[in-house]
Amino acid sequence: MKPETYEILNDPELIRARDEYLDRMEDVFEGRNAGRPAFVLSGLTPGAEVPEGATMEEAMHASFDAMATEAYLMRDQRVFRPLASEPSTDGKGWDRGFFGLPEKPDPVTQLRRRIQPVGTLEPPSLDKCEAWRNMKRSTEIFLEADVKLPLFSVAPVSGPIVEAVSLYGAEKFLTAMLDDPDAAYNDLKVIADISAEMRRWFVRHVPVQQLQGIVHRLRAQPPGYGQIDGCTTQLLGPDLYADMVGPLDDMILGVYPKGGMIHICGRHTQHLPFWRKSKSLKVLQLSGDAMTDLPIYFRELRDDQVVYVSPHATMPLSGIMEITKGRRVIIALYPHDLYRIATEIDVH
Repeated sequence: MKPETYEILNDPELIRARDEYLDRMEDVFEGRNAGRPAFVLSGLTPGAEVPEGATMEEAMHASFDAMATEAYLMRDQRVFRPLASEPSTDGKGWDRGFFGLPEKPDPVTQLRRRIQPVGTLEPPSLDKCEAWRNMKRSTEIFLEADVKLPLFSVAPVSGPIVEAVSLYGAEKFLTAMLDDPDAAYNDLKVIADISAEMRRWFVRHVPVQQLQGIVHRLRAQPPGYGQIDGCTTQLLGPDLYADMVGPLDDMILGVYPKGGMIHICGRHTQHLPFWRKSKSLKVLQLSGDAMTDLPIYFRELRDDQVVYVSPHATMPLSGIMEITKGRRVIIALYPHDLYRIATEIDVH
């Protein structure tokens, strides 16, 4: 890391600008933003030139140098442009270290799936997983660098139903949920426990002001909140989710001091009765088809639950504003939409 990088990534003025945005975001979460969007969210992901064969430390320090070149954008008064680092598995996957997937993919589907029956998943040992050891080491490199401006977006094992379907395939695991629910729940619980254990490690070791769940560009939250992916929940009926999956999702989000966010990207409105009661669920990040259902989510969620929305063809900015009146909503923009849409929003 260059000396000037260290200076930029510890610039008190830039850190203050970031923290002011996080405070404004907290105002939205608490309903204090006077009915207008507090800002637009579009985090930065500067690309780093990493030489072939670079060590993990060299690669991360190259990313710090890349961040420093765009850190000035934190001064934007309309758009929150947070920078973030993230832990690295160094190319290793969870599948081999945790879940015993075969070395070779299926010759027909070209996918690697567990061949064992549903219900046979056993709690893995974190310390024996190379991907996890790499994530811990890269986190330590971030902490040793002592840069206070970047957020730190972690991406450990996802929600239990997302991982289970990925491990077994949708047909095999969803059928097991109906035909042998005890076996299916065993595997969901194993995945949920390891997911929670990972998150607890990050909560203990990364400063709360910098720790983020995942994908800070579109999902950055105030300090104290986490995140979980819920994409695959669209395949479940409300009873199956409420009985077997929802409580595990809630448990994982409960690892964080203030709860957190679930990302959804399809038709998931059947789960609103459970999500409305979920103690740890503070935010729904709507993506893809889920954005079309914004009126339903906004009407049916609790008054202290927030939605993140990215305007698109079936839910334009005008529609978002008409539905929400700027309350309980964070407008999150992809880079290609940023300057086309951001100037249309009346922020305060």
